[in-house]
Amino acid sequence: MDFDFSDDQEQLRDAVRKWVDKGYDFDRRRAIVASGGFDRAAYGEMAELGLTG
Repeated sequence: MDFDFSDDQEQLRDAVRKWVDKGYDFDRRRAIVASGGFDRAAYGEMAELGLTG
C-alpha cells in the first residue's frame, strides 16, 4: 500500500502552504477570530484555491 501523496495532493499542499505563508498570518487569524470567526475575504481566497469544493 502506498501512503505517499500523489502529485495533485502535493500541488494542493504547496498552494495552501504558500497562501498561508503569504496572506493568512497570525495577526489576520487573530482578527478573524475576534470578529466572530468568519471572514468573507479569506473564504473567497480559499474558494479561489479550490478548497471549498
